[in-house]
Amino acid sequence: MKYILLALLIAVATCDFPIPTLPLGYIYKPAPSMVIRLDVYEDLLCSDCKAFEPAFRKYLDEATIGGKHVTDFIEVAYHIFPLPYHHHAFIVSQLVPFIEDLHHNNTEVFAYMDWVYANQARYLS
Repeated sequence: MKYILLALLIAVATCDFPIPTLPLGYIYKPAPSMVIRLDVYEDLLCSDCKAFEPAFRKYLDEATIGGKHVTDFIEVAYHIFPLPYHHHAFIVSQLVPFIEDLHHNNTEVFAYMDWVYANQARYLS
């Protein structure tokens, strides 16, 4: 019995998960001189996220600080976070890592996000 408890204690003490080599999230535009990292959590079937997204991306694409684009200083990482009360949100969000692995760039991920927002009414019914 003592040996079983000792083996169990050793197994629990040495059981840890590796730390990811890169920060998680899908980067909108890499910031060459990153000062700030902004993490955005979105549910692709959330109507508030759909309303927020165009204005926020327009700001990121057009705003300047001292003649340089905002995205030169701020790195924006998107995290897909399906909410439990949107019934199809989990299924829709499961395709995002697959698209990133398939294309090895975030451009297709954001194109998929735009497509889901454009067709959001289909999945909410």
